[in-house]
Amino acid sequence: LATLQLIAGTLFIERAGRRLFRRLPVVVEIAAVLVLGLANPTLYNLARAAVYEAAIIGGDAFLLLGVVFAFDGVWIDHSRRGRLVAAGLAWAAAFGCRASVGPAIALLIAATLVALVRSGPERWAQLRSAAGWLCIPAITGLFLLLLYNRLRFDAWLDFGQGHQLTWIDLAARPAYIPPNLYAYLRRPL
Repeated sequence: LATLQLIAGTLFIERAGRRLFRRLPVVVEIAAVLVLGLANPTLYNLARAAVYEAAIIGGDAFLLLGVVFAFDGVWIDHSRRGRLVAAGLAWAAAFGCRASVGPAIALLIAATLVALVRSGPERWAQLRSAAGWLCIPAITGLFLLLLYNRLRFDAWLDFGQGHQLTWIDLAARPAYIPPNLYAYLRRPL
């Protein structure tokens, strides 16, 4: 999964560099790939490759792979449908690895659809078609994961966190907001 993450990130860096910037020096792309491969938390996750870290890396890897397919789907007219389906499937796999990437996937789907909107009289029909090709695989994957949760834990929204992390209660509570705000905004580096 870490290799897939690095490959997908490298492909995205290469495509973005080539398509969005004129005459981007290769050294900038190489530096970006090095940062992607060596920055935190990648090395930490590789040093402690347990189930918890594998889920994190898997979510990131499939999220990046979906970005590559969506980016190509926006830029390349031919075979757009296949690329959008592949992006939806990759994002469904990302959600299957790590449910916490759900909001990021929703934003990426929305951004992809906005990027696909072209001017002209047929733009709404094109947008509906693209939304179908992108969203149907993602929604199908989400439904299958929820069904699996239902069959496995007898609850649609039980992703197994309480069964894997029995030593800590990771619940979202309003009481956590002040210490988190302090940690992010006020605590010294």
